[in-house]
Amino acid sequence: MSRLRLIPFLVLLSGLAAASPVYAQETFPLAWRVLIDPEKGYPAYSITETQAGLVVGTTGGLLVSPDSGATWNHLEIDEPGAARVVDLRVGQDGSWWTITDRDVLVSVDAGASWSVRSPGDFPYTHLLVTRPGTVVAYSPGLLHSTLDGGTTWTTIEAPRKLNYLVHVQAGLILAGNDAHGLEGTGGDLWASTDGGQSWSDWSERINYSGTTSAVGVSDGRILLGNAFFGYLESLDGGLSFGQRSENEKGEVGRQFGRAAHGTLFSFGDFGIYRSEDNADTWSRVLDDRHGLYSADNKRLVVGRSGAVYALDAENRLLKAIPSFPPVRTEHAEVPGFSVFPNPATDRIHIDGLLPDADVVLRDLLGRVAHRQRVRSGRATLDVLALARGLYLLEVVSGPARRVRAVVVR
Repeated sequence: MSRLRLIPFLVLLSGLAAASPVYAQETFPLAWRVLIDPEKGYPAYSITETQAGLVVGTTGGLLVSPDSGATWNHLEIDEPGAARVVDLRVGQDGSWWTITDRDVLVSVDAGASWSVRSPGDFPYTHLLVTRPGTVVAYSPGLLHSTLDGGTTWTTIEAPRKLNYLVHVQAGLILAGNDAHGLEGTGGDLWASTDGGQSWSDWSERINYSGTTSAVGVSDGRILLGNAFFGYLESLDGGLSFGQRSENEKGEVGRQFGRAAHGTLFSFGDFGIYRSEDNADTWSRVLDDRHGLYSADNKRLVVGRSGAVYALDAENRLLKAIPSFPPVRTEHAEVPGFSVFPNPATDRIHIDGLLPDADVVLRDLLGRVAHRQRVRSGRATLDVLALARGLYLLEVVSGPARRVRAVVVR
């Protein structure tokens, strides 16, 4: 089992985020902001959302942001095969799973340490965790699955390329592409109902149409993104599919994402579309004529709060933000305070607090490590007995709240 080394790039990376441009898009509700740019720091290969905030797979480890991309910490995975974290998923039991250039890794302590669970030395590209212990990994031409947390694996031959590997509804996993056969024409669609242990070829059900993504909308209703027109829709759990397009250009359907509260998002050629009624109607909320998002992008992620993120073809992390100035509310957040030293070994000092503020220190699993009510403008936290790692320092004053990342070493 390897230990994770924490490298505090908080100041450096937060500076990069602050300097990132916003690409205004006329009067559309949303616009792109570049949160991570490889030319100014680390490349972004994968992204997910955890209790610790945004977690991005990058070169040699992870980038963690507790504040939606304003500041970042780089957590290095001390594994020989961890040159790039290609994909990252969080299981229902809180375990973190990653695939790197050659390994499948798991952490049960929110990234503090990692164990190798690989079925072999393969160039992995896709990862899926459906329930505790059930994991599916893809390498070109092979699908690997485990039902016992990586102790034993089943490997079968698969399409030579995948665009997506998605758990669309209870018990149903879909894997598809837009390059069927040796000539690369049409597309494959494979389905598994037993956690990836066996697969059925559904390509004929979609007439070998190329697909780029999949999402489950409701019981029995499935949408498949298409590379050339609209999207494919099934109303019977995948037994049959029909073509659907929202306009003459078929812009809706290239890739899908779903927020926790049910809102659907889709990427088209010219921006992001949003549906509040389970894909019955769509409205364009982001115009993308600057082309920051393209068919070559690897991931569209919709966070629990409904925030939309994308990884583009240049390994940048993009966030869709309001394209107009936000309405300011009084006491929207706790006024600025200082935390020092950071990283810390025995004590953390906090200056600039409001009277009667609550200070809470949590680990990345959300467990409270320290809590106190501050009567004056300064607080001191004893962290000598805490395990090394990244913690989230939360300061609450009335309805206002602010979170900072701190490192204990």
